[in-house]
Amino acid sequence: MLDAAKISRHSSRTLGHHARRMVSNRANEGGAEDPFTYCLDLVRKHDYEGFLVSSAYPTHLRNGYFALKALNVCHGYVIQVFFT
Repeated sequence: MLDAAKISRHSSRTLGHHARRMVSNRANEGGAEDPFTYCLDLVRKHDYEGFLVSSAYPTHLRNGYFALKALNVCHGYVIQVFFT
């Protein structure tokens, strides 16, 4: 974890990098990869049209786009399993 002294020495861009690495490392402990990569792969495998549409979104919005699309895929899977 980053302490207050380290936070004051780092720029916000560097902190974003550290935060992403910390999240990624926590995800790797459970066997999954980087959360963004996980969402991207899930959408690519189960909602290919949504994956293709992502190229039309601005780059700064794609992380959120893939997170929402992955949530939609998971939600659809739960409904399919629950009601069949």
